[in-house]
Order: sequence, then structure tokens, then C-alpha cells
Amino acid sequence: MSDRRRVVEELLEGLSEEETEKLFGLLKDSVASRETKRNRRGRGKRKRKNKGASAEKDGPQPSSDAEIERMSLSDKERQELQEASEFDKKMGFDLPSKKVSKTGSPTTNRVEARCRVCGSVEMVSPAFVPPEKDRYKCNTCSCSAG
Repeated sequence: MSDRRRVVEELLEGLSEEETEKLFGLLKDSVASRETKRNRRGRGKRKRKNKGASAEKDGPQPSSDAEIERMSLSDKERQELQEASEFDKKMGFDLPSKKVSKTGSPTTNRVEARCRVCGSVEMVSPAFVPPEKDRYKCNTCSCSAG
């Protein structure tokens, strides 16, 4: 037997039965937790947020004028609502706004660029064209050597 094993055996013999049970329980828990960590790694899919749940947390929101009409408003509140809607129409807030891209950046006009390798002409975003326009390479050519 190795030296370490003898030392451990001597320590275990010196423990009372109660202490042995506690030690056994701790060892069992640590082994079980290690196994569950090993089993869980790399399993399952990425959790996605539930988009519908966030709207429910904020509470129900009026989605149409009919719902606003059903609400019990005082005469003063109705007057304020009417004044606000007239102001919105006057300022043009009731009209649909311009669509913005999903990234939130404004859409840009595309420019013509000629590839310096193959000579093809493409319509690309100005961000892809270097300051020296004759240095542009198309995607196909930029992936190849040269």
C-alpha cells in the first residue's frame, strides 16, 4: 500500500461513526455535483427570450381608439384627449413615420464601384469603397489571392 493510503486509513479509523457518515455524505455530494456538471456540458439549446412575456409584464396597453372609448374618462380627460389628438393631426404626428432599418442606421444610397481585378461593376454601400476608388475589389476577388 502507498503511504497516502495508509495515512487516510488511519485517519478514517480514528473517526467516530457519526463523523464517518458526515464525511461520506460530503464525498457523495461532491461526486454527484461533478457528474451533473459533466453531463450538462454541451447539452440543450440556447435559451431564447419570450417576446410575448415582456408585453404582459407591462400590462395591457390600449391598441385602438375603441378601447380608449370604453374606458371611463371624466369630461376634463375627454377634453384633453380631444385637444391632444387635434394637436397631433396639426403637427403631423398621426401620419406613419419613415421606416428605419433593423439596425437603426439610416439607409444610404449605393454607389457604383469597378473591381480592380476582374473589372465587374457593382452597386455597393459607400462604406465598402476605399478613398481611392480604383482600389476597390469585389467580394469574389477579395476572397482569392492577388
